[in-house]
Amino acid sequence: MENLLKTICNRILDEEGHLFDLFDPDEFNPAKRRPPRPVPAGPGSEFLFICEIKRASPVKGRLCANFEPGKLARQYERAGAGAISVITEKNFFRGSVEHLLPVRRQTNLPLLRKDFLIHPQQVYSSYNLGADFILLIAACLGDDQLKEMVAAARLLNLSVMIEIHPASELERVLSVNPDLLAINNRNLDDFSVDSRHSLAIKPLVPEEIPVISASGINSAAQIRELKAAGFAGALIGEHLVRSSEPEKTLRRLIHD
Repeated sequence: MENLLKTICNRILDEEGHLFDLFDPDEFNPAKRRPPRPVPAGPGSEFLFICEIKRASPVKGRLCANFEPGKLARQYERAGAGAISVITEKNFFRGSVEHLLPVRRQTNLPLLRKDFLIHPQQVYSSYNLGADFILLIAACLGDDQLKEMVAAARLLNLSVMIEIHPASELERVLSVNPDLLAINNRNLDDFSVDSRHSLAIKPLVPEEIPVISASGINSAAQIRELKAAGFAGALIGEHLVRSSEPEKTLRRLIHD
């Protein structure tokens, strides 16, 4: 799994680079859609459960035998999710941009497009696909790229969640003022998980920045610990999609 992140980004460049070369934001034709929904995180907001629709992972393979994105979205909303994340990366996570469409039809919750976004063309397409906020992974983007991607999202009124893993990425991410900061407990170089990693990084983040803990979260005890540490929310994926009863599983995380 070494250098998997680089492999994924290079694959995207190989397959979609021609679209990036042709892209002209002045010729962008925005889809007819309701304005992007705000993400309920920050002062005065309840703890945000971002629940993920995820078919597979590079490490564990297929996660869900009967993968129905729209059905999962309904279950998550009924259980109390505050937002839904849809993985659209196709080669390693077996996602698809087409998974966003049935989810958008089934819920009014804010939708996160979770992918390896490396060019503004992908930001604009995220808007047309119905996303309300996007994930940017700091390790995938240089400083100028990061600024360019955030600027594109701002033009479209899309919220931005920027993900870091090591604390060394924090300073340059804070410089672009993300709407949310995600601290990934998963090391994207080798996909190993340390569920307490985000707890170690959180004290370094200014209090005004809403912080999301991502990956390796599977118990109500962890949720209580994150709340006590001042996290704004958690992104939960495999624990839900691998469950035979995802709605009940999420209810237990929220209410236990």
